[in-house]
Amino acid sequence: AVEHAYGPVEAKFDVLADADEGEVQITVADKGRWRPARGLNRGRGMDLMAKLMDDVQVDTGERGTTVTMRRRLGEGVRR
Repeated sequence: AVEHAYGPVEAKFDVLADADEGEVQITVADKGRWRPARGLNRGRGMDLMAKLMDDVQVDTGERGTTVTMRRRLGEGVRR
């Protein structure tokens, strides 16, 4: 969130995590702008989130970006 939203300046973002009835939801929100990965050896965050979570939603707009990730816990969890 820091690197993609703001670049090399001071940055703030909010993280909210909640677990309820066997599901965890993590939301990361910033007030920066969305921008694609810079360079070939960068920008793996979206791929990681897609592989590790059951659902990933990205909402971008004039007021910033919000990424909401959900993962079901319990059966099938690899340890």
